[in-house]
Amino acid sequence: MAGRVGPCVICRAFTQDSTTALASLEKIAEHDIATVLPGHGEAWTDGLARAARQAVAGGIR
Repeated sequence: MAGRVGPCVICRAFTQDSTTALASLEKIAEHDIATVLPGHGEAWTDGLARAARQAVAGGIR
């Protein structure tokens, strides 16, 4: 759906308010959690904050 591998914001077709989605990720990045278990793919072990920041850096598609 996103056209790439790794943390990202889902494309606009599936996100009602992409600006709010990005703001939510900024809040999520404040949490110190080591491992993320996404609904799809492998476990992310580089931390929740890094995943959220990577998704925000990718922007809205």
